[in-house]
Amino acid sequence: MMPAVGYAWSIVRHPAFWLPAMLAIGVDAYVYGMHFNGNAIGSDGWGYYLHLPAIFIYGDPHLAFLNLPNLPGDIAHYRFPDGHWQGLSVHGPGYLDKYTCGPAVLQLPFFLVALSVSYFRYASINGFETTFQVANAISVMFYFSLGSFVIFRACRLRYSALPSALALATVILATNLLDYATGDGSFSHVYGYCILSGVVYLTIWQVESGKAPSLPAFITFGFLMGLAVMVRPTNAVYALLFLVFARAAPLRPLLVGSTCAVLASAVAASPQMILWYVTTGRPIYYSYVGEGFHFRSPELRNYLFSIRKGVFFWHPLYLFMVGALLQQLPRRPFEGRISLLMVLLALYVGASWGDYTFGDSFGSRQSIELLPVLLVPFAGGIAWLLSSRWKWSGAITASALVVLNAVLLNGYINHTLPRNNANLARYEEFWATTLRLPAGNEKRQSPDR
Repeated sequence: MMPAVGYAWSIVRHPAFWLPAMLAIGVDAYVYGMHFNGNAIGSDGWGYYLHLPAIFIYGDPHLAFLNLPNLPGDIAHYRFPDGHWQGLSVHGPGYLDKYTCGPAVLQLPFFLVALSVSYFRYASINGFETTFQVANAISVMFYFSLGSFVIFRACRLRYSALPSALALATVILATNLLDYATGDGSFSHVYGYCILSGVVYLTIWQVESGKAPSLPAFITFGFLMGLAVMVRPTNAVYALLFLVFARAAPLRPLLVGSTCAVLASAVAASPQMILWYVTTGRPIYYSYVGEGFHFRSPELRNYLFSIRKGVFFWHPLYLFMVGALLQQLPRRPFEGRISLLMVLLALYVGASWGDYTFGDSFGSRQSIELLPVLLVPFAGGIAWLLSSRWKWSGAITASALVVLNAVLLNGYINHTLPRNNANLARYEEFWATTLRLPAGNEKRQSPDR
């Protein structure tokens, strides 16, 4: 027990863990100080979290309790004015929740602490009181910090501390990751970021060791991928890392290890399969009824470059990270090609979804799970940049992207930046307001002389 406690403490006191945690606390203080309504759980996060109070407080995975006439106000305010619930469809006496339970499984330790505290604080408990809202915010902060620590350690397997730290800091400050670790933390993305950081670390550690994976390593890889898919099914794309992870394994250990990895992934995803079986009678169920992918007509141009939600338009750092990955191809051709394939597939899948904007979000939120794959080659790109004559140009560019992201994030928090349906006119209006310039065709009026 003591070695485990000591190892946990070594993680928590590492700057790659506590600095992101402190940053998240500061942003949360700003977000809830500006717009405090007592609710860290919102939008899609409501559906991901709902599994916990449904099972542990109401004992009702069928969600029939949502039809109670005396439903507590803490829950009732999530209902739309037309009587519908976000992400829920009527099923028998209750509802089916389209959102997977992966985030809820990872939130469970924090939820149980909140539940224990709530027994002493509230006369009755519904699972959405302030205690649970705070626990949800702390949960995502923890996984954001843990994921940042793990991916930093993955970078350190190949590069020195400075480029690794600069890569992590730039990604946190110049992408939409920080928003989904704070104000929009109840969504699923940071949980995927943390787990996939673990998958990337395990893969790079295995490659750098030059040895065949052990059976425990196979099991760990499978278990992490099972969790990642349970958090967000499209994370299955990142299972391609297995080709890199297991490349050095002889045939027989590969067959045994692969079998164990598949079984471990099924065990990790079993809470979702059990929940689906209880609620639908099937262990595998497509919960997004009426929604789906348009693989033959993906919105690639809009998804990547549009003002509305373009990945590269809102957060150009993603484009620089893809460039760093391409730069690394000659050094690590097999790993680089697999990584590039995953990036392309993830972008293609995102562009193929029925609504390529994925609703209200800060930029392209589903691209966050790409970050663990891109961050290590990005650290390599920074290591190269630091030794080149372009280092100051790189520093100026990175600083500009950080400032740009900070301004956009502030506008998103304050609702002066459209959360969806942005167009050129509204984008120009945002910058005119931010910079206190005349909007549209307005011209400055000079006094007569």
